[in-house]
Amino acid sequence: MKTQKAMRSEKIQMFDDVAGIIVGAEYVYFVTYKGLKSKEINAFKDELAKCDAQCHVLTRLINKVAEKNGMAGLAETRLTGDTAVIVGKGDAGQVAKVIEEFSKTSKGVLAPKAGYMEGRMMSDKDVLAIAALPSKD
Repeated sequence: MKTQKAMRSEKIQMFDDVAGIIVGAEYVYFVTYKGLKSKEINAFKDELAKCDAQCHVLTRLINKVAEKNGMAGLAETRLTGDTAVIVGKGDAGQVAKVIEEFSKTSKGVLAPKAGYMEGRMMSDKDVLAIAALPSKD
């Protein structure tokens, strides 16, 4: 059994790890994923990797990390349920397109919930609107 001090140390390290993931990101998307098979989530992560984006399941800490790091709009959002966080740099539109495509192929099992970019929160509809924009290519 772990002592309280050891558990606190692990929580601090986890908090710092989460902060490192979201603070350096140019965009953050949130998706629901409950019901996806591991094969499907791995395929999703592979497509995101092609866009230099990463997918993490860590929403229990996301609001605290956002608050501590001055991301007001994100800190005020209380995401509930099974939520994965997608972070990256570069073409946020391409990543939104990957989310939209997987939403279609999974029949809504994986679906956008929200996003955070340039200091403001976005709704699921905003994420889909970004996906609908023409590619930078």
